[in-house]
Amino acid sequence: EKDFFISYNKADGQWAKWVAGTLEEYGYKTIIQAWDFKPGNNFVLEMQKAILSCKRTILILSKSYLESEYCQAEWASIFNYDPTGERAELIPIRVADVKPEGLLSSIIYIDLFEQQEDVAIKKLLNGVGYSENPRKKSEFPGGQNNGNSGKQLENDNDVQFLFDLEEDNNVDKFPVSTKNNLREWYYSNHKSEFEVIINDKRQLSISAHLNEINIKLKQYDLTVKEEVEYQNYIKALRKCEHESLLKEKAIELFLKDDGVQAYLCINNYLELLDVVKSILEYDYYDQQKHRDNQYVQLDIFLDPAPEECHEHFVVCIEKERIDKQLGGHSQYDLFGSYVIDLGKNIIKDIIIGYYLFLSEEILDYNNVQLIHNKKVMNLLTYRAGLH
Repeated sequence: EKDFFISYNKADGQWAKWVAGTLEEYGYKTIIQAWDFKPGNNFVLEMQKAILSCKRTILILSKSYLESEYCQAEWASIFNYDPTGERAELIPIRVADVKPEGLLSSIIYIDLFEQQEDVAIKKLLNGVGYSENPRKKSEFPGGQNNGNSGKQLENDNDVQFLFDLEEDNNVDKFPVSTKNNLREWYYSNHKSEFEVIINDKRQLSISAHLNEINIKLKQYDLTVKEEVEYQNYIKALRKCEHESLLKEKAIELFLKDDGVQAYLCINNYLELLDVVKSILEYDYYDQQKHRDNQYVQLDIFLDPAPEECHEHFVVCIEKERIDKQLGGHSQYDLFGSYVIDLGKNIIKDIIIGYYLFLSEEILDYNNVQLIHNKKVMNLLTYRAGLH
């Protein structure tokens, strides 16, 4: 039994061979028409044999692929075996500016469109769930690092921090590889470039529900209740996708901010992980706090307002914590010449809101220039007010 069958349109042969070749370099076994189908063989029978003999099927998504009736028949046959997507037997890979529709729209794809090769390799391996294969050679043991201990991380994008977000928006534990990568990166003085990737399991769960409804769509009209469910699942999936992107950017900004790390007295990578965990578990779409009288809305703003982005953001803190920190006087005005210590625990919550705010500015409003403004990027230049 082999790992992957590569389904593609002949117009995308180069992409198919790149994907197959990359996977085989990392210890996987693939079947691809260009290399494994022999002249004179029955094409349909060879295709069926390939699909049945491989654990999973990769779809090379392009305009040519989506318009091909033969390609539709290939992936539809696998879809019937795994309609909920629980076994992830179908893995779409987008290589062109296309938007999957119908049944394919509910399956999360690996996006390689307009990516550089080093980034594309990492996205591909992460997307198929790569783990170190014992049949892949290890690093050269002779003369490693010229006698220096530890792996030297020098090349851009050498480090990958992969975090798993569970269905309940919590983090059970961090992968060992992520801890090792973060430890190496931190103790090498933050000099290496890195990439933050969040595997959001909520998206997989939502996609499974969407798959179930999509199957019904092929058989009969949905009821009003099912239509509402379908709409809610689509919205929930988009929210999760957006939230994961914001959190990836927020974690990246935090890890690069030596100033805030110094303020929080972070001295080891475990303390870094604690803040990262808080960012991952932050409920970005929880609007209930803004209406709950048990919470205080803390306005954090720059004065004068910057040109690069919005002038302020809001963080909701439990009223009890604010009262305790301020001696039971939540009516304190934090403006003017008074200096009030909010305490590191409350500041930590503000920091999380701060990086999500910056991530929104960058991803939602394309205000990428703000990262070059030292005042905008320095949380200590913001002022706070309660209401």
